[in-house]
Amino acid sequence: MEKQTEQAERIYRLAPCSEYDVAEMESWLEYMAQQGYLLQSFALNLAAVFVKGQPQSLRYRLTVMPENSVDEPKKEAFIALHEEFGWQYGGQRGYFGIFYTADEKAVEPNTDPQLYAMALKRVQKQERISLLLLLLQAGVYLPFLLLKDGFLYTMLQFGFDVYADAVVFGITCFYLVLSRYWSLRKLCRALTEGTGPAPNRDWRRKAAFYRVKTIATMVLFSVSMLGAILEGMLSMVQEDTIALEDYTEPFPFATMADLFPGSVFVQTDQSDYANYVEVKQDILVPVQVSVSQRGRLYRNGSCVLEGDLSVDYYQTRWPWLAQQLARELRQHDERLWGKRYQRYEPLELPDLDVDYAVAYRTLFPTVILADDCRVLYMMYTQYAGSEQISLEQLAQFYVENLQTEGGRL
Repeated sequence: MEKQTEQAERIYRLAPCSEYDVAEMESWLEYMAQQGYLLQSFALNLAAVFVKGQPQSLRYRLTVMPENSVDEPKKEAFIALHEEFGWQYGGQRGYFGIFYTADEKAVEPNTDPQLYAMALKRVQKQERISLLLLLLQAGVYLPFLLLKDGFLYTMLQFGFDVYADAVVFGITCFYLVLSRYWSLRKLCRALTEGTGPAPNRDWRRKAAFYRVKTIATMVLFSVSMLGAILEGMLSMVQEDTIALEDYTEPFPFATMADLFPGSVFVQTDQSDYANYVEVKQDILVPVQVSVSQRGRLYRNGSCVLEGDLSVDYYQTRWPWLAQQLARELRQHDERLWGKRYQRYEPLELPDLDVDYAVAYRTLFPTVILADDCRVLYMMYTQYAGSEQISLEQLAQFYVENLQTEGGRL
């Protein structure tokens, strides 16, 4: 990968390996010097910045920088010590200072593998802390996404794109940190055994895989961040919630007025918490329609029913997803209302000709039905009226509604 800037003498190239693959890193820099590229610095610890010059034979060595090397006096003293022995400072990558020399007689800076290993102990400790922190975050982060409220339920809260990006990005970060730590561990073990990095190691062996992995991670990170920003901007400008009286599309399920044919629905609550429609869509659940109604049904001038009805309708890609979503909706309510508030009471339902059916009481009586690719999640409360409709009757009514053409999209 090569990018030419406005200054023709400067060239950027992705490193072919981790800085902990010391032998490969040194061999690559020596190869670049033979092509006429002299290292100037590292950008983002990933891309080397070279200055175009004359081809030359150089030796490169990676040396662990002293602790708190951001302290300029200490860093300058460390560089000056190497310069006394004929080594020039070429930049820093991670915890390593990169030095080079054209003098064949210059003394090697890392002659004792045991001392080199001792210097790396501090680096190993820092990488181990990074790995443990990542594992700790993963112990909270991934179970929250995967297990807390179920895969589908959590996905619906965040959206499939954001959910998938978060999971893949978390796994990728874990893999990158683990691979870095593993490379460092192999280096430390080799130094402890007295072997050290082998000179002239073939850097091409890992280069393609490492660069593809690096580019893929950068793209994934950029797409994840851009997706999160766009999702946030869209959520600010898009109106998913519509007033019930302004919604003109047909519903894929029955509403309060359908409970009693010939009746007229009249709202009794003009707040934002009732009498609204919310429409969403996602990859695995392409149709999501929620309706909240609070009001009275009038027929022939008299009130036949007064109450609340809330219906969430989902249409999934496959029937097994519908059943899984129905179970996760119930599990969420049981966890929330049962364990936290001790207000979860299972209710009996008659045998219904659907794939999944369950009823329970939290603050309100609730019924969940799943049939084919469709899921209905209903909460119903009746306050007054000349007619009474039981939870069993409501469930049977919606089963018939789901299984008729009128209940299909």
